Amino acid sequence: DKSDLSGRHIIFGYLQIGKIIIEQNKDEIKKLDWVYSRTHPHPHLDVKLWTNKYRNGKLWRKANNILYIAKDTLSWNSDYAGWGVFKFDKKLILTETDILKNPPNKYGKQNRSYWKKSRFPYGMKISYHPNRSCWFGDDGKELPYFKTKSPGQEYVISENEEFKKYVRGLDFNYL
Repeated sequence: DKSDLSGRHIIFGYLQIGKIIIEQNKDEIKKLDWVYSRTHPHPHLDVKLWTNKYRNGKLWRKANNILYIAKDTLSWNSDYAGWGVFKFDKKLILTETDILKNPPNKYGKQNRSYWKKSRFPYGMKISYHPNRSCWFGDDGKELPYFKTKSPGQEYVISENEEFKKYVRGLDFNYL
């Protein structure tokens, strides 16, 4: 949206995990025909991705990759695929737009990394957020919000009853 000058974090799509392949089991990748397909959207998923990188004989980048394979259908509604892309809906906006909870900076922009706490209740397990320091406002002294780590594109969220209710309320009639 060109009128949204500050930008917002929005849920683009979903994937319910059916299988996990970790670096130590990289031979499993060779069994996945679609990984080597020229039409696959991630053609870089070859064995090179799972190999440590060295420069001048020293470890430069340690391979730390995990491949998540989607379930065929959602566990709570088999009418929908286990992965997909959403049509835009206001329920998908993560950025807290309430100016009291996320006041604009001196340039008039809100911090897109301040998320609506209602989407991420205190104590939820979410990748890249190992401790409770990302949740604010539980003490009643400040307005509640969740401060996400940067950069971030894909987060893995452990099951949580409140989050399940939120997810099940989304429209899975995606494009």
